[in-house]
Amino acid sequence: LTGHAYAFGIIRKNGHKRVASALSMSKNDPFVIPQQRYNELIEWTLGPSPSNVAIKPSNSGFGYGLYSTVPAANNAILFEVPHVKCITLQEAWKHPYLGKHLKIMSDEGGPEEGSISALSAFLSSEVLREQSADWEEDETLQSRYRPYLRCLPSGRGVSGQDHVLWWTNEEVESMFQGSVAYNTVHAMRDWVDEQGEVTISLLVNDLASRNSGLSVALVSNVMTTAFVNVLTRSLRDDEANGQKLVPVLDMAQHGTTPNIKHETTATGTVVVRAARDLQAGEELTTMYTELDEEILTDPEFFVAFGFVLNTNQNADGKAMLWTRSKVFFPVEDNPMPPPLG
Repeated sequence: LTGHAYAFGIIRKNGHKRVASALSMSKNDPFVIPQQRYNELIEWTLGPSPSNVAIKPSNSGFGYGLYSTVPAANNAILFEVPHVKCITLQEAWKHPYLGKHLKIMSDEGGPEEGSISALSAFLSSEVLREQSADWEEDETLQSRYRPYLRCLPSGRGVSGQDHVLWWTNEEVESMFQGSVAYNTVHAMRDWVDEQGEVTISLLVNDLASRNSGLSVALVSNVMTTAFVNVLTRSLRDDEANGQKLVPVLDMAQHGTTPNIKHETTATGTVVVRAARDLQAGEELTTMYTELDEEILTDPEFFVAFGFVLNTNQNADGKAMLWTRSKVFFPVEDNPMPPPLG
């Protein structure tokens, strides 16, 4: 499998209350990432010259999306993301304290579970570094990935994002019990909890070595959100460079007939091209994975990404669970769940 699909062995193989908390968003609205941050992300990633792409509210999915600002012919290069701007396993292994542990984690866990766990731990470390820099008002502590981190969803509801890893146990039981996705969602949450026990211990020790007094609860919340971001945004399109997070490209919404494609060069640069002729202002889409019984079913797609494709683009999976849609309940034997709380 390529791209996001590489992560999906996890939900085919295999409860705790989670609260949104990580980097602060807007002082006026904690659930909105300001447009200026997306503009800064494009400049940081692609350079100060006028860009061929823009990040704006999506017309095809939840939250924000990626748009072409210029017309482009089929196979034309739209933009290139340098390797140094990506969050990669190679950088994770270089971490002064975590590196050797993350290398063991990725090697022993394999190219799926191990890579995702190691990348999530490294992402958590960078987010916590940013937390410390903000709280201590010390710019020297800032992460080199700061413009990118400030645009990642930091918890449930931020820029309209949701994921089952952020749900409470009560929500999971109420909404999924009796559905074809019940075992899948528990496998995902249990696996992240198991990996989290190791990850949190490493992160707390790393913070202690830097005299950063962040709470274990905060570290746990940041870790869960890092897993959400890696599971839903990372890609693995070449064996040499492995699992990675690619700024700007990961803003593209999913499309069953994508209009962009990407490849990674020998130097690690991610080159994004038009998959067909494009008009200026057109929203750009990529394929997270093929919706196929051998890869992901609709319910598994919801567990992985937080939305359901089904017959309507980006259908509201939680509403479909609530109404006992046949997508989740092929044989209806259960009444609608009682109201939470």
